[in-house]
Amino acid sequence: MNLKISFALKDELESRGAKVYMTREDEQDMTKRNHHYSKQDDMYLRVKKIDSYKSDYLMSIHLNSAPASSAWGSQVFYYKNSDKGKRLAEEIQSTMKEITGSPKRISGSSFRVLRATQTVGVLIECGFISNANERGQLQSSKYHQKLAVKICDGLENYREKYPEDTIKKEDFEKILN
Repeated sequence: MNLKISFALKDELESRGAKVYMTREDEQDMTKRNHHYSKQDDMYLRVKKIDSYKSDYLMSIHLNSAPASSAWGSQVFYYKNSDKGKRLAEEIQSTMKEITGSPKRISGSSFRVLRATQTVGVLIECGFISNANERGQLQSSKYHQKLAVKICDGLENYREKYPEDTIKKEDFEKILN
């Protein structure tokens, strides 16, 4: 489901004029391609790949799970020492709340994918697969599209609200063309 949501997000971003890079386009992570790699090696390779793109933003898509099947809603993580990441997380969570109904859940973290990259990034937990109701929604391609639209809306809100955090609109358009 992560990959399907990621492709919906890619399509939505591209429809708005963004250049999108994916760290993977199939169900195999980098550890599966070479049996000698560990999960830690996979993260190292992903970070290296992300930095090679020299992108303006990183959005890492995930699904949450919890022992309590009543847990629900989206959550957006940012690197705990990144003010820009925090502001981006706030804007994305704010727009996602419109469809998930979840409270404003953002958290600073030290996830390697956020900490070790040079890119302003967020890790987005789109919902809980351990919750039967959310799992049903998360299996729907229409819901994937709704999530993608709201994530993009959050990114656009961030860029408009915090122009000092981002590149100039005219430079952004040059990069996109």
